[in-house]
Amino acid sequence: MEYFRKSHFTYSGGYLGYIRQDGSHVFIARFKRVADSKGPWITALVKSWTVDEYLEAVKASSPLRAMETKGFMLTHIKRRLRERGYPVTRSGFEQMLTDQIERSYAALKSQGVIG
Repeated sequence: MEYFRKSHFTYSGGYLGYIRQDGSHVFIARFKRVADSKGPWITALVKSWTVDEYLEAVKASSPLRAMETKGFMLTHIKRRLRERGYPVTRSGFEQMLTDQIERSYAALKSQGVIG
């Protein structure tokens, strides 16, 4: 069983990789717009995953969806939850989205855009 080690991560051009014990290089995630989540992402991998477990989870979905199964949340989403007074949890995120949809719907309805 191979555990993640911080010293084995590589980062170039928005792509996070990992050098395995056998010397092979594997793709971990791409950070296209939210590079500030790279550090917390690595920390979460080191604390919560083995290399094989993560790679199998990613095959079944995507890097972000795999990480979310263990409670990971992107930095900009955590920041927005705190700013708006919601708990920094998945249920807090879902509630924030529900509230935003309701506010948007009410605004559109009051403007006569929808009936």
